[in-house]
Amino acid sequence: MRSSIDYLERAGGSTIRIPGISGSPHLKVISWAQLPFGQDFGWGDPIFVRPACSWEGSCLLLPKPRDEDGGLSFSICLEAAAMERFKGLLTTDDSTVLSTTTATSLPRLDSRL
Repeated sequence: MRSSIDYLERAGGSTIRIPGISGSPHLKVISWAQLPFGQDFGWGDPIFVRPACSWEGSCLLLPKPRDEDGGLSFSICLEAAAMERFKGLLTTDDSTVLSTTTATSLPRLDSRL
């Protein structure tokens, strides 16, 4: 704990980026595809599953909703400029791998905390 306080004191007024939370240059890919999300707690199967919060550089592979035929959903959290570059990587001259509608940003749940 003391070393964290020392670090913050030495950083002074500079912008502090906490690894894993903000400003990370790394993309972390995590798969939730095999997790058992089909549990019925009395109100039926879940319609959709997503993490409660996301952090910059996180990428999750999620199971598609049950009413869709197989496949995976892809959830990614990037800064706006990085998202545009990422969308460009997934688009080729003859086909689009990622449609614009699926790349629409959702509000971060943790941004209201």
